[in-house]
Amino acid sequence: MIEQFTSDPSLSRYVTSFKRGEILFHEGEDSQNLYVLLEGKLDVLKGQQVINTIAEPGAVFGEMSFLLGARRTASVRAEEDGRAVSIPREEVNKFLEDFPEMGHQMTRLL
Repeated sequence: MIEQFTSDPSLSRYVTSFKRGEILFHEGEDSQNLYVLLEGKLDVLKGQQVINTIAEPGAVFGEMSFLLGARRTASVRAEEDGRAVSIPREEVNKFLEDFPEMGHQMTRLL
């Protein structure tokens, strides 16, 4: 389902790559970007304990901080190399204007 969006060249400005072992964000951090997994596998950690795995393309993560405007409630670490869409909180309206169908799909997942 997410594949239909990844071929759009204007999406590339939001795409971030990550390597195995890389921390995308840390628990307690004040960042509030919203993410959509394109490919790869991620672990969600509370402290050092893995509490969830994100592996489905199109999965939305980082939503708690984004929606609540709060600090990160968990860390996310790459279990394998991959890519994700990273939407800065202050650019979400522009992103949704530019990619309305992707926004609809994200809303359904949330």
